[in-house]
Amino acid sequence: MSARGRSSRFSFGFLCGLGTLVLLGACGGARSARTTVDLAPFFEAEGIADARREAPDLVAAAELARDEAERADARGDADAAADHATRARLLLDAAIAETDRVHFDRERLALLEEAEAALTEARSLEVAREALAARARRDAAAEIARAQMQNAHAAAERLESRGRRHRGADVDRTRREAANALEVRTRLSVAAARALGASDEDLAPFEVERARPSDPAAWLAQADDAHRRALALLGRLRATHPVGPEIVASLVEAAREHTLVPTSTPEGLVLSDPSDRALLDLAHAFPHGLVVLRGRGAVARQRRLARELPDRFGVDEGDTDPAAVFTAYATDPAPTSSPTVPTSSSSPSDSAPRDSAPNGSAPRDSAPNGS
Repeated sequence: MSARGRSSRFSFGFLCGLGTLVLLGACGGARSARTTVDLAPFFEAEGIADARREAPDLVAAAELARDEAERADARGDADAAADHATRARLLLDAAIAETDRVHFDRERLALLEEAEAALTEARSLEVAREALAARARRDAAAEIARAQMQNAHAAAERLESRGRRHRGADVDRTRREAANALEVRTRLSVAAARALGASDEDLAPFEVERARPSDPAAWLAQADDAHRRALALLGRLRATHPVGPEIVASLVEAAREHTLVPTSTPEGLVLSDPSDRALLDLAHAFPHGLVVLRGRGAVARQRRLARELPDRFGVDEGDTDPAAVFTAYATDPAPTSSPTVPTSSSSPSDSAPRDSAPNGSAPRDSAPNGS
């Protein structure tokens, strides 16, 4: 072979080898560029901005993996670059998934709070509904009791005026009506005492069912005794609370149940011409302060009432119609004339008196009404 032929073949082989190296270099450069460029869409995808706020540690790890991929590309380590790029994509996927989980938890908690608020509102509405229903029941029971008590007190006062002379059927019927009304009133007083926080021990005597005596007079005595004890309990509980609008309103209502017309004045709540029975009932149930007896016969009335409640009644006798003033239940404080205080080792004060339950004496069927 001639020298010229050998030279031509060498030139062709050299050119082929050089072309191969150029192609390999071009492929390696394209792979390196693709490794770096391919990660850009992942870091610009929708949701990455939220992921930076909700999962910053995962996004930072993905950025670190991206940087490692770029450094591996720069060194020409294609396998390491591919591994780091894959790790960067997986970390970005994890950051987006964590962001979705955080958003879901927030929505779930918001729904739970809304449900709890709805349940709380429903419970409040149920409590309010029950309170309205209970109030309606109390009002209805009080209205019935008021009518019965008015009839019973009127009948009892007729009995007081007639004494024990009459023993006919009318007297027995009247006593039964009065005893029944007193039992109703006792139940209402016990319910009020329970609402004021009476203990089970205080309420126990009223929870026991007692047989009604066949004799109307004995039944009336039993009902009157229970009623007095209930009023005394109610008075002891009210004595632990200061006089406020609710207690004044209760006294006004109780006075009306005794067929009295109360008048609110700066000196106190004035009751015109009350009977002895009504005064003692109200004084037991409303123990605050002094009750001043006014008008004709005040001194004699004070002596009668002091047998059951000493140190509770003052006297301001004059030539006026009989009246009683519950001084602690005034609408506005105002100076009043000093009443005559009953003679005793202790004087009444504005604090609640030490009321005690009656000792089981017979009802005041024959006591004068002092009117």
